Amino acid sequence: MRAGKLSNRMTIQKEIILKTENGVISKQWNDYVTVWTEIKNADKIVFRVRYISGVELKDRVRYKDKYFNILDVVNVNERNILLDITAKEIVKEE
Repeated sequence: MRAGKLSNRMTIQKEIILKTENGVISKQWNDYVTVWTEIKNADKIVFRVRYISGVELKDRVRYKDKYFNILDVVNVNERNILLDITAKEIVKEE
């Protein structure tokens, strides 16, 4: 893939569980990797990135000021060159 198509930055985040000395459990999202991406819009959004190992459905994407749940991760042509990450924006209910 030509680098010119990968013109936006996005971050993959992983959720970690923290436990205090008092036994209180909390969840926190930490940045895993920030990469260049090509974005394809539809009902869902597809982020096309260079291959990254370790991306899971339980992770999420941060793009600009928005967060997206990952619905699918496809290793394009099974070549370990590109990933298509299909995601849906997380909308906070008010």
